[in-house]
Amino acid sequence: MKTYVLILSALCLFVSCQEDVDLNRPDLELSKAPESLEQMYSDGLENAMRSLSQNLKSEGNGRMFLDRRSLQATTFKHLEGKYFKLGDFDTELFFAGGPDIAYLDDSIFDPGSPEFQKTMEAAFSSEQLQVLNTFLDRLFETEDYVKVKDLAREFQNGLAGSYLSEEDRLELYSMGAGIYALADFLEKGGMDMVGEELGLGNKNAGTNPNLRCRVDMRAVWAGAVLTGGIGAVRGAMIGCAGGSIFLLGFGTVTGCVGGAVFGGAGGFVEGAIGGIAGSLLLTCWRR
Repeated sequence: MKTYVLILSALCLFVSCQEDVDLNRPDLELSKAPESLEQMYSDGLENAMRSLSQNLKSEGNGRMFLDRRSLQATTFKHLEGKYFKLGDFDTELFFAGGPDIAYLDDSIFDPGSPEFQKTMEAAFSSEQLQVLNTFLDRLFETEDYVKVKDLAREFQNGLAGSYLSEEDRLELYSMGAGIYALADFLEKGGMDMVGEELGLGNKNAGTNPNLRCRVDMRAVWAGAVLTGGIGAVRGAMIGCAGGSIFLLGFGTVTGCVGGAVFGGAGGFVEGAIGGIAGSLLLTCWRR
């Protein structure tokens, strides 16, 4: 785990050296970003939920587990082209060297852990974290989906007059959009739909759902934010080496920032759906 965090920190330094984060882009229409990003996240969450049964694998003892890397790849392919036009972004490299979340220490999903904080510091600048951390602290204490949506909207509205550059704000808009879309998905019965998809995939597992199902929402929020941060760092690293990435609907950004937004979105969706599914698999189909 320490080695992984050091790698993230090194990647963050690499990204910072490759891009002038104070550059505002005249063709980037941030007023359209929240709506466009929320649509992208909502679509990604729905697609990931529908593909759950295809990404379930069986262990030797007959128990099922979720192939989270495969789930992220499925989400990435669904969103690519529909919401982003990628330049020279190397998608194979993006997935080839990424960490397998299934084998990370569970403590990293605790927002108060040093590992979680180091990951966030690698994914966002200190200026961004000054704005983001207040929002996340309130998020991790909230389980009511309507209140979470209000928090996300308040966070996004506050970015409009921020001193941050447009591209820095875009990355934070994306995080807020992901949280809003996830809360909306859950408010509309998303957790039950995830359970139904898992039931389809578990038909041949020799296990039956029981009444002990429960989901730790604090861990789900934290897991989505964490894997979104991991995806953002990897996406930025690879995007810096490629061309510009066109964000459909509100403009063009550099490869570094475009890769961070797109990679972060794929990671966030995988972390959110994977977190819900993982909790349900552990509690509902526990032998």
